[in-house]
Amino acid sequence: MRKGLIIAYHRVNSSGKDPMAVSVENFQAQMKYFYERGYSSFTLKDYSVEMNQSDLPQKTLVITFDDGYRDNYLFAFPILKFYGFRATIFLTVDYIGTNSIFPMDKDKLDKITDEDLPLTWEQVFEMKKYGVEFGSHTCSHRHLDELPEDEMIKELIESKRCLEEKLQTNMTSFCYPSGRFNQKVKEAVCKTGYMAAVVTPRRGQIDEDIYSLKRIGIYASDTDWRFRLKTSPYFTIFRDSGLLYQLKNYIPRVIYQP
Repeated sequence: MRKGLIIAYHRVNSSGKDPMAVSVENFQAQMKYFYERGYSSFTLKDYSVEMNQSDLPQKTLVITFDDGYRDNYLFAFPILKFYGFRATIFLTVDYIGTNSIFPMDKDKLDKITDEDLPLTWEQVFEMKKYGVEFGSHTCSHRHLDELPEDEMIKELIESKRCLEEKLQTNMTSFCYPSGRFNQKVKEAVCKTGYMAAVVTPRRGQIDEDIYSLKRIGIYASDTDWRFRLKTSPYFTIFRDSGLLYQLKNYIPRVIYQP
């Protein structure tokens, strides 16, 4: 399996109230960094099809976003367009098109602003027209490995069905909420028709295949030098060897958090 660089964002805004949110200035600098170094941008769908092909560019980049925050459209999307990059956004389907904040934000955000809300369907349609891919992040963002099997499968099937109906396209990409999965969940993702799934590892070593493609999470606390370290080939070698997790008490947690 030939591997490219898969990076994971959640939010892009400069409010400073969410540790998951990369500032607009930093996101701009990070996309410029990839552009100036000649990276080729792929959606996860295209990457999963071409990753075993010999002509896959050496500097292959897959930019992903989890959940479906409105700030992805307001701030990240214009920057992606400026540099000609595509992305894959994993939608928590029950919240898209509503003014309800995501469940993980209920005890985190004091004052709710427009950028804290989920994407509207009109914003999704506009980004899709440009070339952004949308994948499933389930319906409700519950931990799939804790659900009864019938509820877990319903989360996979119903989110896929809704997105295919809304976007009029085959839904092939999936992301595990909070990186939580086990073998049963992974097999269910395959059986329900997804072609690829991503995870930002939250524990030492996991077996990597097309349904557990490893990403590198980028967060608010990632300074320029830390971003360059995390997106270098040396970091993935270090991470995949297990040494990074053995040393986790001696390095800043933001380097290895999901």
